[in-house]
Amino acid sequence: MRNIILIILLTVISTSCLSKFSYNVNQEDILLRGSFYKIDTTKNLFIYHFKSDTIDGIFVKPIKDTIQNKTIAYKKVRTNKIYKLILTQQFYSGSLNINNSQESIYMDDLLIWNNHMNKTYFLDCKNIKGGLIDNKFQITKINR
Repeated sequence: MRNIILIILLTVISTSCLSKFSYNVNQEDILLRGSFYKIDTTKNLFIYHFKSDTIDGIFVKPIKDTIQNKTIAYKKVRTNKIYKLILTQQFYSGSLNINNSQESIYMDDLLIWNNHMNKTYFLDCKNIKGGLIDNKFQITKINR
């Protein structure tokens, strides 16, 4: 009987440890708690609108974003629920069409953000893949 209890206990402990994934955080990253008030979808993108105590922001994720680590307990993203977010706030022109004279960002021929919006545009949210979020992450390394 003790062996069975010990096996069950070890299984529960190992399962809870496996569901936490570690993320590397850079100086461009912001950690915050926020809630999504609107989630738009296009043919290829999820457009996330969120608010925290200090920031009204927006970021985009591809719909077909693949989950590589199957041990993470991803959950469906819902509006009006508070989540922990790891946001990256740097611009790059690799896959973005940035028009510097108007300070606008277009994706899929859709205006995502411009400098007239009262929002902050974020390049990425590291703990969201497609429409799913890992809200039980750990930070192990901060790259400065």
